[in-house]
Amino acid sequence: MPWIPGDPGINTAVALLEVTGLSVRFEGRNGTTRAVRPLSFSLDRGRVLGIVGESGSGKSVICLALLGLLPSPPALIDAGSALFDGIDLLHCGEQRLRSLRGREIGMVFQDPMTSLNPYLSVGVQLMEPLIYHRRVKAGEARIRAIDMLREVGIQRPEQCFRSYPHELSGGMRQRVMIGMALIAEPRLLICDEPTTALDVTVQAQILALVRDIQQKRNLAVIFISHDLAVVAGIADNLLVLRGGELMESGPAATVLRQPRAQYTRQLLAAIPSGAKAGNVGAITGDSDDQSGKQIGTDLLAVDNLGVRFRDHGSESAFSREKKYIQAVDGVSLQLRANDILGIVGESGSGKSTLGRAILGLTPITAGRVLLDGQCLSDLPPRQLKPWRRHMQMIFQDPYSSLNPRLTVYQTLAEPLLLHRIASRQSVTGRVLQLMDEVGLARSAIRKYPHEFSGGQRQRIAIGRALATRPRLVIADEPVSALDVTIQARILDLLLDLVKEHRLSMLFISHDLAVVRAVADRVAVMHRGKLIEQARTETLWHHPVQDYTRALLAAIPSF
Repeated sequence: MPWIPGDPGINTAVALLEVTGLSVRFEGRNGTTRAVRPLSFSLDRGRVLGIVGESGSGKSVICLALLGLLPSPPALIDAGSALFDGIDLLHCGEQRLRSLRGREIGMVFQDPMTSLNPYLSVGVQLMEPLIYHRRVKAGEARIRAIDMLREVGIQRPEQCFRSYPHELSGGMRQRVMIGMALIAEPRLLICDEPTTALDVTVQAQILALVRDIQQKRNLAVIFISHDLAVVAGIADNLLVLRGGELMESGPAATVLRQPRAQYTRQLLAAIPSGAKAGNVGAITGDSDDQSGKQIGTDLLAVDNLGVRFRDHGSESAFSREKKYIQAVDGVSLQLRANDILGIVGESGSGKSTLGRAILGLTPITAGRVLLDGQCLSDLPPRQLKPWRRHMQMIFQDPYSSLNPRLTVYQTLAEPLLLHRIASRQSVTGRVLQLMDEVGLARSAIRKYPHEFSGGQRQRIAIGRALATRPRLVIADEPVSALDVTIQARILDLLLDLVKEHRLSMLFISHDLAVVRAVADRVAVMHRGKLIEQARTETLWHHPVQDYTRALLAAIPSF
């Protein structure tokens, strides 16, 4: 058993990693920020330690400090020691750390697309640790790299070996990252939010993969996440952090089922785990739901919509034949006024492409989109512009969708002025009203996006979408990268705004628990097709398709 602070009776002599009194601070223009307060923990061989907490709690800082990867300055390690098999990682010098990184300690980062080198093939990047750390010759390194791809569940390892990161799906890239971290056979594996951006089925596969390899190789694992349900499926012990301070620790089952700290109870309460208010008991076998036909007032109607993209990768340089990928294939659906329709499915199922096509952000190749009876897909751009104020989008990543050169005031004022909803004289009052509606302080009106947290940036994006008082909002994964407590607040905000402004919403997500908490109806997409549609609770309790059952079965729980 790993040593838990406050349990002096446990022998830590055999611990692979023993951290004592680790303290980290950041020096900035606005003074000192204490990222990690004196923290102690221990990890034995063959055990998994989960570290959970919100963004800014110090989870990633701890692991970057152990590997000597913190930028110095502004980061400074005040005190403490981190003994890895008797070697103090905090004081052993850069050359010694380089020999340990990759060889003895592997790291799986949160975003494989930014961690993998886009200029090198997957095979070259897998071979590198073997050649550098284990002095393996290139021929043998190639064989072992392909074997590693096979071990982490890549179906066609030889093809993947030759591929570049951008040619792989998110789940495949994460498997490659795990393979890179394990190929030199380290004794400690650090996983920093490895499943945050993955859909439920791929997430379940990655968790099962990590657990299987950990048991097979008797690895010690540090698993970092803000999702307690994810950690529950893999961790033996948990540390719960808040603001760099340890709130609670102990065996995972005890912490999750009998939490002592109020903060832990708040994290658990914030996890979506039930039906939307008003949907409880709404379980029917309405056949209209299965066919996609609805009775009532439809604000949005999508008829046999198709979207395809040119597949340059599969085209031969010596052939003039054009090849295409059918991203959305014959999708028909309706959205009633003042309803929320959830769109779910795995990555690559066509969810986001469908949302963008409805708004005219992606060209359609077949079908029609009607808003309040008006066919929008046939309108030229000039005639479509007046309709754009009635339909808006909340994008997944507010940091990339917000203009970094515009203040909050300019961001919220722009659509108001563009659509002539407000004049130069009245726009400030409208902007302040929007700030109040989305829960942002009026004093932040002149700040830029980088000066806000992730949750605050998402509120800005929501405010921008609501500025024109639209009738239809398409929310594309609006909470996928947020902590559970911030996620809960954003979901409550969206539900309140939908009710207050009588909005209709398409809510796109790969998190089925979140969709259940907000949606009145759910549509399931698979490989570009709409395969099932029903009221939310009907679909949860009586799914028709095997694929839907697999999605529901993959939702993490404890």
